[in-house]
Amino acid sequence: MATYSLAGAGVAAGGFQLNTAAIFKIPDTSQDGEAAAGAGGLLQATQDGDQMLVKQPDGSFAWYKYDAERSTVANPILVKV
Repeated sequence: MATYSLAGAGVAAGGFQLNTAAIFKIPDTSQDGEAAAGAGGLLQATQDGDQMLVKQPDGSFAWYKYDAERSTVANPILVKV
């Protein structure tokens, strides 16, 4: 099971700004075990197209990846796989 200790957060593609939209919790690592949260993790996961088991606002889990064109360190955008 994924861990969420770094408290990374993002929004789903088509959502609003991070401070007003439903928050999706990004795990510490992607499916291949590399970092997924934080600046370095976002860059690596985006570059590799890694999928992450993200905790959705309702408490359920689903596979997402970063939107390579719209994600920034301050505003990670997630696309459901």
